Amino acid sequence: MGPLSFAIDNEGNVYILDTVNNRIQIFSSSGVYLSTISLQKDIFPEDIAVDKYGFIYIVNSQEEKLYQFNKKGDIIKSISMGKTRWVSGEPIHIVNNKIYVYMCDEICGDKLIGEIDNGKLSVNTDEDRKKSFKKGKQGISDRRYIASLVKHEDTGSNRYEGKVEIIDKYEITSITLTFPLEGINGIDFLGEDNNKDLHIKTSRVEDKTLIFEVHEFDANGKYLSTIRMPEGDDYFRAVKSILVSK
Repeated sequence: MGPLSFAIDNEGNVYILDTVNNRIQIFSSSGVYLSTISLQKDIFPEDIAVDKYGFIYIVNSQEEKLYQFNKKGDIIKSISMGKTRWVSGEPIHIVNNKIYVYMCDEICGDKLIGEIDNGKLSVNTDEDRKKSFKKGKQGISDRRYIASLVKHEDTGSNRYEGKVEIIDKYEITSITLTFPLEGINGIDFLGEDNNKDLHIKTSRVEDKTLIFEVHEFDANGKYLSTIRMPEGDDYFRAVKSILVSK
């Protein structure tokens, strides 16, 4: 296992989390090497995020801690994430200056870990964290989304439909997303952009090859476009899903 996760800052720089060498390598958007941040040996990193101020956040999986670093690699603050039952491979993510981690207990959903105010990391109380833990993934519009696969009604069909449940403060609605491809066997909600368009990642098998694609729908479920991820040896590939807004 080598580079396990990555993050992108507001300038398009890419932060590669190297879990073998306990370091963060930073590259420009064009792939030019910029710098390296070495992490302490007692930090066991599993995920990384960067806020709009340029501060770096690292999950210490063994101690269930969240670390905040400045651009030089100095530790600014560390907080306990509590018992999260964090789902490996599901990223921590920052939405509207709030840090969430996707976890599973009796339900699976985003749990609020901390908040960022002018670059300062504040800790939420245990009570606030319990209240924030709700089913679904948090979107920038303050709505939450739950994506699932539903077998197509046609007998013998190998087509699945994506069902997205939208939860806000006032109502719960469901929309059905019709995908242009058959054989889909996995689905994940990536996020919504500033236009409230939805971005859904799917996986399927084609000629014994695992294919990943990202589909874009408008807020009413109308299909807009599909991007196919580059093919490769997925056994040795570390994949992290992020949403790049327009």
